[in-house]
Amino acid sequence: NAFLVIISFICLSMLFPAKQYNKIDSKTEEMVQSNSATDLDDTINKALRVLIYVYILVLIVSARSAIRKKYAIPEKNCVGYEDVVCAVCCPCCTICLLARQTGN
Repeated sequence: NAFLVIISFICLSMLFPAKQYNKIDSKTEEMVQSNSATDLDDTINKALRVLIYVYILVLIVSARSAIRKKYAIPEKNCVGYEDVVCAVCCPCCTICLLARQTGN
């Protein structure tokens, strides 16, 4: 259950990212004001967020398929792709469902 709480926290942090710039020196301040550092930072930030999101989806899909196999839960809709569809459409709901099914 701690694993699911951590994944939920990561999902929420992706929805509400915090961006902070600390003044280190005058050169850094000039770069931030000229947007050259900001544009690069934004690009790296977006790429990293996409990679983290894909990694979280892979974790959710693998956890969901393992739980379905362990408890012999059949797929009803989107046979063969139901785990992926659920994880992509609403990862937080999928995590809650997994926590509820394994809560015993």
